[in-house]
Amino acid sequence: RRLFLSEGGQRIRMLDIRKGASTVAGCGIVGHQDGPAATAAFGFPAAVVLSIDERKLFVIDTSAHALREIDLESRRVSTLVGGGKDQRDGPFEVARFDEPKG
Repeated sequence: RRLFLSEGGQRIRMLDIRKGASTVAGCGIVGHQDGPAATAAFGFPAAVVLSIDERKLFVIDTSAHALREIDLESRRVSTLVGGGKDQRDGPFEVARFDEPKG
């Protein structure tokens, strides 16, 4: 009944059969800013996956070099892993990606 997608305007959108299209997160400005969904900034969101419990979205943010999370209940965006261009293994706090694609 719902489809989530990323678009070039640095936003994550939802298409709902009953309600139509709406913006889930992203202010439309290129960047890497966590916080409230309406003011969060994405670099280039390339892939979006809905969690099994349908409470969170996971977003590969290519130019921010990060895996981001959108909590659909609290409407907040956070960075789970990455945030600096590098290729480094390790715990989430130190792991880094170089332009992940999804």
